Amino acid sequence: MYIWAIFNISFEKQYQKLYILPGGFIPGSDKPKNVDSFLFPGIHHVTALQNEGLHMWDPLTNSCYLSNLYLLFTTADGPGLVYLDGMIGHSSKNGCQVYCGVIGHCKECSTHYHPALLCTSEPFSRWSDMSGCF
Repeated sequence: MYIWAIFNISFEKQYQKLYILPGGFIPGSDKPKNVDSFLFPGIHHVTALQNEGLHMWDPLTNSCYLSNLYLLFTTADGPGLVYLDGMIGHSSKNGCQVYCGVIGHCKECSTHYHPALLCTSEPFSRWSDMSGCF
């Protein structure tokens, strides 16, 4: 499921039910074969509004104006972000590829990688003491 949140209103009204609009959803319990077919209608609508603008009428001044639409935040959970930004995924050896240098680690005879840091010395006694890790 994805949503559209309206942010050009006062802080008191943001995130109220009236200003959070459903964008779409992907039905079923299985992973879809083509996620773009579910995302295309919503993204196409946003693109059209960004190109042409949204003509609005202000009843207080009895005038029309052109409203511009901006895509402010695009975020998702780890598995969903793969479809949004085109990266490899959280279970690959280089999960984020570009943004950090963390190399994933896996158990022997396994293909699922975990982005965990390894310690070079004995396990540390407190969470804040990470001097032996990198």
